Amino acid sequence: MGEERMGSRKRIAGGGGLPDDCWEYVLSKIVNKENLSVDERNNYLETLSLVSKQFLSVSNRFLYSFKLIYNQNLYRPFQRFQNLTSLDLSSFRGDLNALLSRIPASITLTSLNLSNHTTFPVLGLQTLLKKTTTKSTLTSLTCSNMASLCHTHISLIADSFPFLQQLDISFPKTISGNAHAYYNALQLLTQKLSKLRNVNLSGHSYFNDSLFFQLCVNCKFLQQVFMFDCQFLTHDGIASAIYQRPTLNSFSVSNFQEANGFNKITPYFVDSFGTLKGLTCLDFSFSRISDLMLCSLALESLPLNKLVLHGCLDYTYYGIYYLLSRSRFLQHLDLQFATFLNDQGITDLSVYLADLVSINLSGCHQLTNSAFFALLRNCPLLTEIRMESADIGKSLSVDLDLDFVYNQVKSLYLADNPRLKDEDINMFALMFPNMQLLDVHRCNSISQIG
Repeated sequence: MGEERMGSRKRIAGGGGLPDDCWEYVLSKIVNKENLSVDERNNYLETLSLVSKQFLSVSNRFLYSFKLIYNQNLYRPFQRFQNLTSLDLSSFRGDLNALLSRIPASITLTSLNLSNHTTFPVLGLQTLLKKTTTKSTLTSLTCSNMASLCHTHISLIADSFPFLQQLDISFPKTISGNAHAYYNALQLLTQKLSKLRNVNLSGHSYFNDSLFFQLCVNCKFLQQVFMFDCQFLTHDGIASAIYQRPTLNSFSVSNFQEANGFNKITPYFVDSFGTLKGLTCLDFSFSRISDLMLCSLALESLPLNKLVLHGCLDYTYYGIYYLLSRSRFLQHLDLQFATFLNDQGITDLSVYLADLVSINLSGCHQLTNSAFFALLRNCPLLTEIRMESADIGKSLSVDLDLDFVYNQVKSLYLADNPRLKDEDINMFALMFPNMQLLDVHRCNSISQIG
């Protein structure tokens, strides 16, 4: 009885009479809402942790994802957050090997981000693997933008993390080792990581048609592929691989070419995309495509919700109109540097883009306020507009409806529009009451007062 009274007094002093498990249940109803993003969830937890020491202790149990920045104390996050499953070290600027070595055995990681570092932490990873269950639990590994990535590092990843579902080793600044060893390491990757669903191999100069074919054959669950700046990929090589994996739903590639220059789009390449019946995301940034390609995609009635033709060449308004007029579920559209687009063209296209959430029309220098307002009128879900280096601001007030506001718009990127003036910024304040970001740098007609 004495122990029960003492426990009761402790609970009253620390949290209003309720034990930790009760508060844990209450907090779970607050922070585990389905529509919360990771950042929103963590903001809730941070606020709740300030209420009392008991709330701090209980809320720590709900933090599963943590981003370590600069030179934070190496021990404190692991002491506080015992249920961590996701660790982002991309902004950490201390000794990465030492940090990984100090992760306690009680931590069960499923996601690890080691991007933006000068060295690949071989020793730290080896120590981590020896004392934790990371080898069998890690499903996501990101090592993007590493200063150096050699064939032994890639082999280590292939041998150490057989259950990876998501791997990003994109854009290493330097690729160390001879070509034969590096190719063999990438080949090992395609053979051992058979559970991959999402892979980013952008910037790997040794990744070619043969390796992509092996990747598609061996990885039966593969859904998303990113291969920007893989210069030895060809149209027909890509097509051969696609035919092996028709379950792909996201495909991103750029600058694929033959050794002697750009290869021509073949019917074999065009037809291969017709097999991707579940394709929702297509990114051809900085590639040569054609109207034939776009029309073929339209005829397949693919469920595209994201289309990126950023900096693409050799297509015209006819091709993009034919595709967009038949893509009624599109939410994200990037046509940056499509210099053939004009106000009337955007007005006509916007009629088919009722579900659009974000659009990028930067570098389309013919577009004026007419195109800007056509998008606002016809795309009621639009939250982000990028129209940098256009001609926005010319007679902007003419089209303004002062009796209507666009509550959904949160981000406007309008840099390098020299016609934008102070009064236009005031109009934006009335039109977009929920705007969170306004980029008007290098708009020289806007004064400091504005």
